[in-house]
Amino acid sequence: KDLLTPSSPPLSTGFAAPYANAGDVTNKGFEIEMGWRESEHAFKYGINLNLTTIKNEVTYLNPLLTRVDGASIPVLGTVTSFELGKPVWFYRGYKTDGIFQNQAQVDAYKSSLGKVTSWSPTPGEPIVVDTNGDGDINDQDKTDIGSPQPDFMIATTLDFAYKGFDLKFFLQGAFGGENFMALARVDNPYSNRPSYFFDDRWTGEGSTNSFPKASSKDPIIYSSDLMVQDASYLKIRQIQLGYNFSPELIKNAKMSSLRIYVSLDDYFTFTKYKGIDPEVGSFSNNSQGIDRGLYPTAARLMTGLSVTF
Repeated sequence: KDLLTPSSPPLSTGFAAPYANAGDVTNKGFEIEMGWRESEHAFKYGINLNLTTIKNEVTYLNPLLTRVDGASIPVLGTVTSFELGKPVWFYRGYKTDGIFQNQAQVDAYKSSLGKVTSWSPTPGEPIVVDTNGDGDINDQDKTDIGSPQPDFMIATTLDFAYKGFDLKFFLQGAFGGENFMALARVDNPYSNRPSYFFDDRWTGEGSTNSFPKASSKDPIIYSSDLMVQDASYLKIRQIQLGYNFSPELIKNAKMSSLRIYVSLDDYFTFTKYKGIDPEVGSFSNNSQGIDRGLYPTAARLMTGLSVTF
């Protein structure tokens, strides 16, 4: 309750809108945790599972505001918004419906709308949906094109032990959330782009109907649902193999326990996301899921020795 949002002072005051407690966000869902442990003589094992579902929604906003602008990208402008009935800081942009394959399709599209004054598409560019029905394509057609909020999250641990050996697994994942690919921007025409921008691009009539031709300056492409991808993932956070020396072997060294181990941390990620890492991080609460190319979580090979005297 009482989330900070811009207020709406009368324009006659001459002051910018200060922040006020005028927003509510509701999270609904359920959390289940289950565990099981068992021993079979020298063999022991255990499993723990946590499952959390979540439905996120803005349930109140200052009635004098239609929406609150969130994170922005240079040249493209605002890409996240806070709006009544929507997930908190959802992505707001152009919705597309395929790729123009030839000039005849472009002409038919313009004719069906009646007027297109602020945008002049060519073959290979995306077909933008006129969401407000005014016959033109402009900022007023931007709409909900995705959300960084996952539908559910899981975490599980599995451990096994036999005599002196032990093996542990830790898995974690989030599913249903989306990322906004901000690695490619209009103001950085010579910067690197993910390889699929080139491998999957439209190269001529009939080549593809899912991704546009190469372009470094078209703001429609970089402000549309073409930049939004499913960011569901499952990560094996840790695989650790250890060995505990028997007390008889270490008692002469006056040790009560001695364990050596080798561990693979953050080594494996299973995802269809085409960016560097589905966990893109955020430097602000209103830019969740915006992939600016932050350095990914490093995979680590670790060894260790644990001694107790």
